[in-house]
Amino acid sequence: MTAIGISLEKKTYLLARLVIIAAAVNFVMNCLLIPPIGAVGAACASLISYLFLTSSYFYYSQRLHPMVIHWKRLSALVGLGVVVAVVSVTCVATKFNGPTVLMKLGVAGACLLIGWQLLPRKTFSLV
Repeated sequence: MTAIGISLEKKTYLLARLVIIAAAVNFVMNCLLIPPIGAVGAACASLISYLFLTSSYFYYSQRLHPMVIHWKRLSALVGLGVVVAVVSVTCVATKFNGPTVLMKLGVAGACLLIGWQLLPRKTFSLV
């Protein structure tokens, strides 16, 4: 989605260049983060490189072929995703725990309902 503008404007050489830069960022971050924190460092390095790649695709797409972005709606949806991620990571249980499962389902359901309200209605037309 973030690279559509680059493709529409036929500047696909940017895609290759940004991927190479992202790979270099990933390599450097792996070298810096794996020795002190191991597998978590590798995960963080991948996260950083993917964030770089996605944001740079978006930046160049907007410069080449601007799209209308509803920033409030997008921010709210990202916020809901962060809430779900934080709850799932902080409420880890090694055994089945009914109240924890119900709390996670409640948070996920609330986020789903809020997210449903944020999406445009014409996206879900049945015709």
